[in-house]
Amino acid sequence: MPLAATAAGRYVRPLRARAGYAWRHLENPLVNTVRAWAQDRSANTTLWVCRTAGGLTLAYAGVGDGLTYLTAFLQDRALSLPGATGPATTHVLRVARPQVLTACERLGADLVLVGGSPATVARLPRERSFVLPFRVHQVVRTDDGQGWRGRVSASERRQHQRNVRRYGYRLEVSRSAADFAYFYDRMHAPTMRERHGGSARSMDRDTAYHSLFCPGGLLFFVHDGHQRVAGALAAVDRDRRRLTGRLIGVLDGEDQHRRQGALAAVYHLQLQWAAAKGIDCVDLSGSEPFLSKGTWQFKRKLGAAVVPPPDLHRERRLWLHVAHDTPQVRDFLHRNPLLAVHGPHTFEALYFHDEARPPLTDSLAATCPGLTGIRLVDLDGLCDADAPAETT
Repeated sequence: MPLAATAAGRYVRPLRARAGYAWRHLENPLVNTVRAWAQDRSANTTLWVCRTAGGLTLAYAGVGDGLTYLTAFLQDRALSLPGATGPATTHVLRVARPQVLTACERLGADLVLVGGSPATVARLPRERSFVLPFRVHQVVRTDDGQGWRGRVSASERRQHQRNVRRYGYRLEVSRSAADFAYFYDRMHAPTMRERHGGSARSMDRDTAYHSLFCPGGLLFFVHDGHQRVAGALAAVDRDRRRLTGRLIGVLDGEDQHRRQGALAAVYHLQLQWAAAKGIDCVDLSGSEPFLSKGTWQFKRKLGAAVVPPPDLHRERRLWLHVAHDTPQVRDFLHRNPLLAVHGPHTFEALYFHDEARPPLTDSLAATCPGLTGIRLVDLDGLCDADAPAETT
């Protein structure tokens, strides 16, 4: 290989990785509003359709990030319904943007989701529909010293303390390039493969190294007295006194470490470190706007507040439409309560119920800062525009 080409690659690859990362995570509201508007102006859009043998058909159309962040979750939740059998059948096609709803109707979609700007979503039908944030973030305040501990649920505190006593968990913080390679190759990548298989989504190694680690990112390892069993890579914004979790994993992706609380210990010890170092808040990263997301529930127990994302997703919404009233649709809505938009930057929890399906307000709780309250939606009256909604 020519020397010039090697030298160019040495400098171009890091610059390309950093530029791409910065563009995806830009926190300028004006620029992101323009970006959202421009994406909505494209003539065609991607339509994803998922059918399960259990009789449920889901469809998503709109901004491409939905294929990264949302569709795998929807498919997983559809396959978890009673009577569902896998694998699901999925199709991805391009359709003219004005024909999305017609295409969904032709394909027999029971639930239709569309991702786009608030203006785009506002033009869609309101009947049997709900407006959700495209994504949400969960943030723990650490600007009051160790006050964050009191906001962690009692059961979660006790479990972490038992794990620390049993396994001797302690924290290591590193800036070593060799440790980055160990974390990415032995922890993060194997964990993503084990948890998500072919649908695994993550940041590639080069981008993680050049965009997160090199500019001042920190590695947090959990050590059990014999070896490092879990770790995380976080971005540090010292000007804003903010720590943002990006990548995480357990050694060799082995589920045993997760069952022994090593993954949870990463969060607990990271929060403890942040509070001691004068960090004002720890952003535990993003989530789909569904209360059934396991990581969302875990982070809620850490006392995390629900907030709008700081990046482009802040300017996006997710429209969910109930096209057909079937037992499978009712099961999906019942088992997957929503986070709905309640104000410009506030949310409320929506729980669906009928006589056979009591609202899951206990098993999928929504008690956390950042929510204005909960609303109970009667599935029997969902198709009746005049049916009153219950609010608590």
